[in-house]
Amino acid sequence: MIEHTSLLDGLRELASLDLQIRLWLDGEDDQMSSFTEAICKVFDDSGLTRIVEANELKKYFPDEICSRINNLDRLINCVPEFAEPHEIVEHPEMNQIRLVAAELLKLLGTK
Repeated sequence: MIEHTSLLDGLRELASLDLQIRLWLDGEDDQMSSFTEAICKVFDDSGLTRIVEANELKKYFPDEICSRINNLDRLINCVPEFAEPHEIVEHPEMNQIRLVAAELLKLLGTK
């Protein structure tokens, strides 16, 4: 079962440079997050990791979404998770991560 709120919240964070700066770098208004927390929202908190590991992604999503999820997972693995937050935000793969996360949000019917 997918926990959609966590999935969508994590994707929004991965899709938005503005959110990343505000949450990962500035930590304004008692709101803080990190690359690791965003990944956890998308994959762990949502239940997506269990579904991917059980090879059941196609049971829950159409092929186009499955392809994007697999691509996002691959891209995330290219970014050193425990680098400094500004290094993560500026990492060359982050532009592609933002794009794929935004595409997933659109495919899932959200903005």
